[in-house]
Amino acid sequence: GIWYVDVMENPDRYRGKIVEYTARVLKPRSFPSKLFFPGRMAMTCCADDTTFLGYVCKSAYAPKLKAGQWVKIRAKVEYAKLAMYHGTGPVLEAEHIESGDEIKELVNTGKATFYIGFDPTADSLHVGHFMALCLMKRLQEAGNKPIALIGGGTGYIGDPSGRTDMRSMMTPEQIQHNCDRSEEHTS
Repeated sequence: GIWYVDVMENPDRYRGKIVEYTARVLKPRSFPSKLFFPGRMAMTCCADDTTFLGYVCKSAYAPKLKAGQWVKIRAKVEYAKLAMYHGTGPVLEAEHIESGDEIKELVNTGKATFYIGFDPTADSLHVGHFMALCLMKRLQEAGNKPIALIGGGTGYIGDPSGRTDMRSMMTPEQIQHNCDRSEEHTS
């Protein structure tokens, strides 16, 4: 989910760049025939926060795509004012689309690159982190490429998992200390 957020927040970093990834096709009925959403389900912090993330993609090939189909897409990132974004947002201009392997097939054959993120809310990891690290290690041993992210920004905003109390705000120094300690634990 981090890439999807970063593309929205940092248009100068992505405008005109070529991206290539495997995605699932979403085709809302209200969309013109040459538009679709290539995306995937993503979890940004917890199971309650899992949602489909994708951006509008333009392609003459779009009418031939089936909803739910997996595709490998290469597209140029541009930005346009669209009602669904309530302003300006990313629009992918597809250069190439081909049938893609389902994500579980990529993982099962050791061809996936994936990330697991950790919130720096304390200066040590807990059993939930350990479970994620065990999964990460098993996937790596199967040939997949792991990326561990220790997020500084999420330490400021906390976990939106239905809590009624607010997490105490940490200083940038506290967050950096926790990130450094978590990095020591995961190295």
